[in-house]
Amino acid sequence: MSQNGQHQILYDLKNEGEGHVEAIVDLLNNDEEEEEDNTGNVYEVEKVDVLRYQDQIRTMNSGLHIAIHNQRSEVAWLLLLLASNLDHSLFPAEVLLAAEHLGLNREDQSGNVDIRTLQDAGGMTAEQRAAETGGVWKSGSG
Repeated sequence: MSQNGQHQILYDLKNEGEGHVEAIVDLLNNDEEEEEDNTGNVYEVEKVDVLRYQDQIRTMNSGLHIAIHNQRSEVAWLLLLLASNLDHSLFPAEVLLAAEHLGLNREDQSGNVDIRTLQDAGGMTAEQRAAETGGVWKSGSG
């Protein structure tokens, strides 16, 4: 997948609740570092950390911010599983089973930025946005 293709899917993930788990899995499964153009030339593609991607142009929202905003708890849990240091025992069993079913394994996050620390343009983390948003993010729900 070309860098433009990756950015298009990232754009889709960030607009109007289109952040589906399947789209994230597709992005994660596509780890090509080379792309061939329509003339047969092969060139190197810059890798994008799709789990920690932030909208650099407008809001600096991460996928976790967008999942919170759009009330997408399944996407939020997936991102927390794959891009945070949150203790494994805190994840609902169904999240772990779904990840296993999708063939996703939690990798060592040493040296990676914990997605929970990413701030939007307003300086707020996704957790702070969740507290502000309420809804499924209120304590004890979702």
